[in-house]
Amino acid sequence: MNKKILIIGGAGYIGCVLTSYFLDKKYSVTSLDNLIYRNKHVLEEFKKNQNFNFVFGDLRNKILINELME
Repeated sequence: MNKKILIIGGAGYIGCVLTSYFLDKKYSVTSLDNLIYRNKHVLEEFKKNQNFNFVFGDLRNKILINELME
């Protein structure tokens, strides 16, 4: 079974630490962030990992959150 996790605010400091941790544990990680602080460069190292997926979006978008939770 492939373990999956959704990290809200994945481009932030804590989000990046959590992403790194879960990728090391072989989770499939989806990172959601609206990049309000224009810090997308921090995600570059994760994009090389096939278990990483970035979604540009906002937590307040209920439709998007529901799609990601499925």
